[in-house]
This record gives sequence, C-alpha cells and structure tokens, in this order.
Amino acid sequence: MKTLNYCERFSKFKFRTTIKAIRELLNQKKLHKFELAALANLCPETPEEAKALIPR
Repeated sequence: MKTLNYCERFSKFKFRTTIKAIRELLNQKKLHKFELAALANLCPETPEEAKALIPR
C-alpha cells in the first residue's frame, strides 16, 4: 500500500512538457539544485509548507 501511495503521489507529472515547465519555474527562484529536486518531489501545496520542508 505504501508503494502504491508513493507512486500515485509522484505520478502528477506525466508529460515531459509539464516536467520541463516546472523545472523552468523552479530555476527562476535561484535555489540550490537539491532544493529544486526536493520541491519538485515533495509537491508542497502552499509556500508555508515548502518553507517548513526546506528551511534556508
């Protein structure tokens, strides 16, 4: 069940064009590459959630 939940959560990005657009948006924020990857993988729903998950 945990594996299924994990796969469903990260299946939000199904198309390469979507992935490319997200990467371009995140690259505008001048974050470290590990922060970019974490944000893309965690998919926070609010800025506050993102700040709590990835403190600077």
